[in-house]
Amino acid sequence: MTTRSNLTLDEWQLVKTLFRRTVSKPVTLEERRIIRSCTAKFRERFKSRAEKIQVLPTCTLEWSSTSFSIGRKRLALVDVEQAKAISFLLAKSMMYERPVFSYVEFMVRAAEAFYSAGQHGVALRVAKKANSTLRSYARCHGALPFFPRPFSPDKTTLNAITSNLVLAFVTGHEIGHIMQGSGDDQSEIEAWVKSVYDRHETEKSHHFDAQMNRFLKPECVQKFDINALPCGDIVQSIKFAKRWDHLKALQLSEAHSDVFGLLALTDVASKVNTPPDIAASALVGLLEFSEMLMAFRRLLPRLPKKGQRTNVAFEPTNLGFRRFMLVQAIEAVRNREIPVPKEVTDFWNRLPEERFNLLSNVNNSGQLFSVSNRSIHLARAALIVSSTGSLPEAPQESEILERFGPLAGDGFFLASCLKFPERWVKIEQHHDWGPNENDECVPMGYGSAIHDISKLVRKTNASLSAENIIRRTSNLSQEKMIQLIRHPRTQVFNRRIIGTWPHKVMKQI
Repeated sequence: MTTRSNLTLDEWQLVKTLFRRTVSKPVTLEERRIIRSCTAKFRERFKSRAEKIQVLPTCTLEWSSTSFSIGRKRLALVDVEQAKAISFLLAKSMMYERPVFSYVEFMVRAAEAFYSAGQHGVALRVAKKANSTLRSYARCHGALPFFPRPFSPDKTTLNAITSNLVLAFVTGHEIGHIMQGSGDDQSEIEAWVKSVYDRHETEKSHHFDAQMNRFLKPECVQKFDINALPCGDIVQSIKFAKRWDHLKALQLSEAHSDVFGLLALTDVASKVNTPPDIAASALVGLLEFSEMLMAFRRLLPRLPKKGQRTNVAFEPTNLGFRRFMLVQAIEAVRNREIPVPKEVTDFWNRLPEERFNLLSNVNNSGQLFSVSNRSIHLARAALIVSSTGSLPEAPQESEILERFGPLAGDGFFLASCLKFPERWVKIEQHHDWGPNENDECVPMGYGSAIHDISKLVRKTNASLSAENIIRRTSNLSQEKMIQLIRHPRTQVFNRRIIGTWPHKVMKQI
């Protein structure tokens, strides 16, 4: 693991200049131990390239990890807060918590992002809205200040979620990025990734007798007028065509790095006795929430405001591709088609055959792809409902085929946002939610958070409201401000409304 002592003073200053991030909290000893263990494993395996594996641990309000170069050095910046963000959502999904708790998590993450970007007033207003929703939930159950937090208790699942599996995956993933092109065994991994990609790159169109790309999709743009009302949309096909080679290279890079993440997660899962089927579920889930958080982060500064025209771009996620390749990687590990330690192969060969066959069949049938861009379509739906109050009726398949012709795929892509139930973006309708086949807790929390944040940002009186909140909190230190915007999450942990926001809360933090 790299520390300040591994870098020259000039290099360290350059790192600080490149990443002017707001520190969330210090990295704990346990988190450093996990990162150090992952780093040591890869250094031992790639001995001739050990000096290339340089890792900087941090914990910031940007909750995003990255890799970068300083001179001839390649470094991985592992943001522990990113692993925490994914882990929180993974826990809520795997333990079937009510959507309101996922909603609060997304609202807090948004508040952190706005605060880090210098928009302190917006950050506080978002945190205030999260607090009022939580209070409404408690009042709905007649137990104010207390509120119920039911979930499906499963000790094995809980142990897996709390054992830093996600942090191990994130660390391995970033190490994978800095190891690309360095030779050794990882060259075989690169060759395997490209081979699988080439074999499955195209598929038959569902609507025409033609081949289409399976993994790459163009971005779409939702247009808003000066009143922040939707006024059209478009698929960026020409822009997409110009960036095809670049986008493909990025996908290959992500798939290669995910194999390293798989190896790191497997090592931790073996040590804490996590069953392979739980590890597989965690892998599929953490990829969705990683992509969802990235899409969420990109959307926040683009939200429409009254008084200016806005074009909100929605880039397709790599979720479908990454899930497809990860399932392929598990199969390759089981069959020793890629060079991995024997203990990794042994671990995944303990995955029950029926569970692996189900995962493989779902993957090959395209069902995993069916939800790959759900986060961006749901976000578009949330923006439309927040500005107009409802979703227009989705066009029929025949209408799309007639209007778009050979480009019908673009039409179906644009119409996808209109197929969500409106209740998925209205958190107040889910205070009594229970697990069912029609609704999913995390996506509903995600859509509802975007709906409410968009309303807050759009309002013409937002700046005045923000100034009033800032005036009341101007004497708080940065540490206290971060505690304040995270207060709704603290109440979730305590299952209790604590004080009136922000007056009494400020006295308690």
